[in-house]
Amino acid sequence: MRTIRKASSWQRLALAALAGLLIIAIAAACSGGDTTDMEELSGTIEIDGSSTVFPVTAAVAEEFHKEHGDVNINVGFSGTGGGFKRFTVG
Repeated sequence: MRTIRKASSWQRLALAALAGLLIIAIAAACSGGDTTDMEELSGTIEIDGSSTVFPVTAAVAEEFHKEHGDVNINVGFSGTGGGFKRFTVG
């Protein structure tokens, strides 16, 4: 019988960093490549999901808000399942 061991702190941190980079890559891909459009962003972004990735997501949201002050960013952590549930609802 094989024993399943929990991920260590550095493994969780590495996963969180990877998830943060994935978020940045997706945002860059969706920008259309024209940085002049990004200067005029406004509205609200809702982010919710795993509490493991919350610190990275919050840091990315804070830096993004510094560049684009007209964008309100709400970051929550209701868990992976809760984040997917909110995503599929609206």
